[in-house]
Amino acid sequence: MGGEEFAACLPQADRADAIAIADSIRTALEARRLSTTKGVLSATVSIGIAFADRHEDVHAIISAADAALYAAKAAGRNSVWSEDPSGVPQFAAGSIAPAETAATLLSLSPARSSAATRRPTGS
Repeated sequence: MGGEEFAACLPQADRADAIAIADSIRTALEARRLSTTKGVLSATVSIGIAFADRHEDVHAIISAADAALYAAKAAGRNSVWSEDPSGVPQFAAGSIAPAETAATLLSLSPARSSAATRRPTGS
């Protein structure tokens, strides 16, 4: 998608499956260590999930997933956030559940360029 962001489509996954898959990716990366000559490297991942049945087109899905991803990053990273049935990002899985709600986190965050303005390659 850009930089260090990527998208995955899970056409046969329901909400619980999508969250479980995303969290298994998150925990696998968190557990991974890479030894280098300068020391041991580790990484974490923040994941945002959106559901196709809630949106009119791919751009709206990407925008919703991006909002969930930004909520995960704003809450401290290393977590999975997904949109709830009303479309609001909510904590789904991770090492620590945030104290703040997504609405609070997003309203306190600096303005960000809209994912809806991004166009997938080939569009």
